[in-house]
Amino acid sequence: MSVRELHHNSSRDTLLDLDGQVFVVDAKGAYWVRFVVRRVEPSVERPHGLEYSLTLHDSSGRRLVGFDNAHPVRAARGPGGRGKGPHDHKHRLRATRAERGALMRILRIGIASYDEMKARTLAIARGEYKPRPDEPKVWFRSAESFARVLSDKNRALLRVIAESSPGSLAQLAERTGRKKSNLSRTLKTMERLGLIVLKKGARGSLIPQVPYGTISLVMPLAKSGKQRVEAA
Repeated sequence: MSVRELHHNSSRDTLLDLDGQVFVVDAKGAYWVRFVVRRVEPSVERPHGLEYSLTLHDSSGRRLVGFDNAHPVRAARGPGGRGKGPHDHKHRLRATRAERGALMRILRIGIASYDEMKARTLAIARGEYKPRPDEPKVWFRSAESFARVLSDKNRALLRVIAESSPGSLAQLAERTGRKKSNLSRTLKTMERLGLIVLKKGARGSLIPQVPYGTISLVMPLAKSGKQRVEAA
């Protein structure tokens, strides 16, 4: 293998380390970024052997901007409009369905400033830093923005889902006393942040599931990150 090939493989592996990372990018917790990076067979459409997406969402889960290579780019309108070649392209103002990672027993959530998240992401992309398996993949800019999403009311909601395994949103609404429309908005936000999974049931129904038993909040006490507090 040549030096150039070694460098290419190393760069590709560092990008794979970004898979599943979620960053809440504003203090109010309204906007967040999600990375999905998967290894695939190299092809004309994906010459680097990676399928990826990088998306910015608002508080409703609507995708504001997205970059991906998941499908062909249309060169023109109509059935014959799909172009050939690399699929890398940009989306604007279209909703997207969040990718779901593997089920995990502990969900670790981190608190970091915008500058800290930016530096960490760039370090991972450059291959200067490799995240440990036990590090958070979901990040908030402050404890306040974390508390807005995982308020007492929403933590109680997660507990009901985990303990009673409702078969639909209607069943969950009955068990919690919350309106179905309100639940739907809350659960979709939680799904996009990786806090729950929404599976499709019979007749288009959605089945909420909590794929972990513990939420661990990781808060560095020093810039080095060596000292951490975990509140389960």
